[in-house]
Amino acid sequence: MNIWYDILFAVNSVSKIMQSKDIHIDVAIDHLRSLITYLKNYRENGFASALKSTKEMVIKMDIEPKFNEKCKIHRENIIGSRFEQFLEYENIFDFLFDSNKFKTLGEDELKKYCINLEKILSFEDHSDIDVLDLFSELKLLTEILTNEINTLLKILNYIKRSCSFPNTYIAYKILLTLLVTVATAERSFSKLKLIKSYLRSTML
Repeated sequence: MNIWYDILFAVNSVSKIMQSKDIHIDVAIDHLRSLITYLKNYRENGFASALKSTKEMVIKMDIEPKFNEKCKIHRENIIGSRFEQFLEYENIFDFLFDSNKFKTLGEDELKKYCINLEKILSFEDHSDIDVLDLFSELKLLTEILTNEINTLLKILNYIKRSCSFPNTYIAYKILLTLLVTVATAERSFSKLKLIKSYLRSTML
């Protein structure tokens, strides 16, 4: 019980954050990275500590501290696979997550990010953005954007109002449409349970 409490508490805390409607992908990546680190550390160190405290608890209850060994069951690492998908997004869009990131990049590094993004957003001979224009727009934005305009939505809204950075606008629109959470269906069914229970469905 101690082990499950520790693990489920950590997972549930991150799950609640991930179900937020306005969560940003960079925040989701940070929380998933922290959760995976916690689980790895728990597997190495926390399990033995929890097992020790459990033995002490059952001894006080006059129960023999005997734990049957079970065969290992290999399950799909859902958290890990989800995190790997987020890491792919991070490798592509990391420099756009907030204005401070592309402001601190050198020109050569910024151009590499722009070239990579153009390749990702290309199909056959067509690309959604022009790499040179995107590079020039971002260089100009580093001088224009204030410290208050530092989140994804704030940057997108500013660019939309200015109507002067079409390639950057497209890049941020694509970034902000990436799927971060799939909790919409879960929330729907949770609400459905409040109005459609088994007893209400079978009432005459």
